[in-house]
Amino acid sequence: MKRIITGVIALAAVLCTFTGCGNKPDSKNDTEAASSAAKTDKEKETDAKTEAKTEKKEDKPESKDSDKVKEDKKEKSDSSADSADTAAYEDFINEYIETCNSRDFKKLFIMQMPEGGLEVMEVSLMAEAAEVGETYSLDELLEKYAESEESNTSKKKLVKIVSAEDIDDEEDEAIRGYCAGYKVMSDYIAEHGGKDKVDINEMEAYFNDIDSEKIADTVQLDDAKYVTIEVLKEDSGETDEEEFYIYRVKGGEWRMDDSMLKFMRSARKRSVTTGTKSLFNAGNTALTEFDAENKLPEMKKAVICSDESRNINVPADFDMVGFKKKLNDFFDESGKFDWFMVVNDGTLVYAVAEEKDKNRGIGTYPADTVLNSDMGISEDKDIRKKSFDEVYSLCADLIK
Repeated sequence: MKRIITGVIALAAVLCTFTGCGNKPDSKNDTEAASSAAKTDKEKETDAKTEAKTEKKEDKPESKDSDKVKEDKKEKSDSSADSADTAAYEDFINEYIETCNSRDFKKLFIMQMPEGGLEVMEVSLMAEAAEVGETYSLDELLEKYAESEESNTSKKKLVKIVSAEDIDDEEDEAIRGYCAGYKVMSDYIAEHGGKDKVDINEMEAYFNDIDSEKIADTVQLDDAKYVTIEVLKEDSGETDEEEFYIYRVKGGEWRMDDSMLKFMRSARKRSVTTGTKSLFNAGNTALTEFDAENKLPEMKKAVICSDESRNINVPADFDMVGFKKKLNDFFDESGKFDWFMVVNDGTLVYAVAEEKDKNRGIGTYPADTVLNSDMGISEDKDIRKKSFDEVYSLCADLIK
């Protein structure tokens, strides 16, 4: 890791918290860009067919059932924060917001870094400055940045904690490894006489010789959550949502991360979304070819599932073996997913997938939507919070 965790980059991540608070990860544009970048030539050809077949479905007005589902989900979301045990970290979240409002850059930096992170960052910044023949401190950089942002004084306040999700094993290991890396460097600085005595190149060499997989085990977490909060922007009166990790190393203080670790979760969501779209496109092309080969039996409303025992209204003469083979021909990673696809009048209208043996949540195509009783779809940003089985049950109830 050049310059361990480069001071200027990490500092920029903290500064962006002041100017970009409330920016949502995994936005629709990000997801579509990721999906487009991941397409094969064959999938691009399929898009035209898919869009032609689904355009009318997607343009349908939302049904009364859809409105009811949305209202039920809203009530569930509103009550989730009340039932969650937020007492342990609500004070910390309020302190974080107050720190943003007071524009205390250094304090926020401390709140966002593992213990020892501030000292490590100063060593890195001093090394960066020395390389270009400059001398500056972290305090000086923060002061100059504050001066340049004097007009950006928008304040906010916490409306509610929308959700606080337990992290999975992969995220737990990432956070522990992140904290352990800073602990190793902080200990190194202390053992070598302090930040003014450390040679950054020697510290880099020392760090790079450490087994990164083992140091994570030197840190244990008392608690960690992926939190979504709703905030009110006092200047505009608008509300927005922010998402971040909060965690507490055993025996330490609460910390939050709104930068590099968060992108891991966003990237995983994009991966599942891209995979689901690829499965949908491959499935639609397979059905199109079946039809051209006179091998497509009549299917009014049906669910085709990777677990054939969960198929619904799929005719006995439907060639599941051939269908799965075509799926793999058009999307060679189809075997990595559990999936189901909803068919209406022989055309795919909806797909849901999750990666096997991965706790990465589900993806839907069209993205972030729910199926309606009329076989149309409606936007539902909360659908990812449901499990594969829950969404399967919702669709099965509409089909049966």
